[in-house]
Amino acid sequence: MIVQYYSQRQLSPYRGMLHVVDVGHALAYTIDGEQWRARLRSREGQLWPVGSWVDTALMFSPADSAALMDAVNSRPPLPFRQVDRVELWLLNKTTGLPLALLQTRRSVSAAEPLTDAVWWPFLVGDTDFQAECLRARDRARPSGAWPVPHRDVLARQVNAAARPYPLAQWFVRTPDGGGKGFKGLRLPAAFRGRTLGKEAFPELLVDENWSGATESALVHEYHDWHAAALLTHLDLTPATRRRLEAAACRRPEKLLEVFRLIPEFVDRARLEIALVQARLMQARSAAGA
Repeated sequence: MIVQYYSQRQLSPYRGMLHVVDVGHALAYTIDGEQWRARLRSREGQLWPVGSWVDTALMFSPADSAALMDAVNSRPPLPFRQVDRVELWLLNKTTGLPLALLQTRRSVSAAEPLTDAVWWPFLVGDTDFQAECLRARDRARPSGAWPVPHRDVLARQVNAAARPYPLAQWFVRTPDGGGKGFKGLRLPAAFRGRTLGKEAFPELLVDENWSGATESALVHEYHDWHAAALLTHLDLTPATRRRLEAAACRRPEKLLEVFRLIPEFVDRARLEIALVQARLMQARSAAGA
């Protein structure tokens, strides 16, 4: 039996990093390093849930997959190695360069054919995102006008940069940060097989370089909103990691959820203080319940 331990990003929309223990016919996964869920795989490759647990407190029978539990119990330390190096990018209509990350896969063979390309910043019911750069716009809105959620402003901005007929391309990312392009959606012949350098790819999820200050700030704030989850990524520059650490400290409850999955730190002491704040917030919330 071959056991695989790996991590990969959850995208379309972005939901952080998934850490997986895979034994072939079954797998277990976690998004926080504490809560685990188990899935069994059918012959057709479909997965269905069979239980969950917190660390080693099982809530499903090991008889469902003794091999899976053996693999989980002998797992290496978290975080696991990130393996999703095949990336699908929405392309900027003007430059033809990567604009927003749509999907990732572990292999070229898993890269599906495309029928459309739309970037989604959040799940349908998630309207919590608030951007400081849009406050002035909101204040200037006529009193009777229907408010537009900030997530929708962001989605329209990014997708508009790729329309009216969006292009998307799969890339295999290389160790030097560049990428080799292959198939995609509505690609000009010159794009197939092209090689792009590291500088052509946004470091995070979306290109932060826009002609307008508000547009750039909006994408910047979107990344700061996801700062805690983004800290679980590999290959961040020290400057970006430092910025995300500062942003994550402003939402300490999110930092607490993923702290054990962060692979490296610039200022760990600062994050430890934020974790104390998060635990105090949890305690106050529990006391008031």
